[in-house]
Amino acid sequence: MAVQVAPTKSNLMRAKRSLKTAVEGYALLDRKRNVLIRELMSVLGSAKDAQVEVGKALETAFKDLREANVAMGADAVEEVALACARPLDVTILAKSVMGAWTPGVQPLPATFERTYSFQGTTAGLDEAMLRFRYAASVVAKAAVMETTVIRLAQEIQRTQKRANALHNVLIPRYKEQIKFIAESLEEREREEFFKVKQVKRNKQKAAARAAQR
Repeated sequence: MAVQVAPTKSNLMRAKRSLKTAVEGYALLDRKRNVLIRELMSVLGSAKDAQVEVGKALETAFKDLREANVAMGADAVEEVALACARPLDVTILAKSVMGAWTPGVQPLPATFERTYSFQGTTAGLDEAMLRFRYAASVVAKAAVMETTVIRLAQEIQRTQKRANALHNVLIPRYKEQIKFIAESLEEREREEFFKVKQVKRNKQKAAARAAQR
């Protein structure tokens, strides 16, 4: 049910402006929703590929680690790992899709700075280090893809709610207001026209009676 407003020309103009704004807003939200859905579909494919890549990267990394353990001994490998352990610096980037901010990640360099001695270590350990570094980069990429999917889905939901509010509530309300005001003004104009005609006929009748006297 439309909110009743005073049937005035100023309110009619205001309702028409509000309707125009609501229609334009709905068109923009509908476009935004479609763009976000296309982006989500694209990212979903990349996210699935990233998950597969994570599995393969970790499988290869642990295979090389097992070989290094056999060649050097698990205790020696653990000692080297603890001696050179330090956090990986991952650069997080930001990307905007129709106003929705999603993360990105800058790939880690393919090489790493060797912080342990050549003595007592093997090439297999170097290879395992590289594999785990690559795996960390892939895990970061997969995490970014998953976060992007979640944020896009949330933004699509918010956009859908706003679009529904405009399409199902505000736009019909403004249309009903415009119809109510327009019909009221037309009825008022008809009444005014009838009154003017009635006054004119009364004057004509009065003039005719005066002439007969």
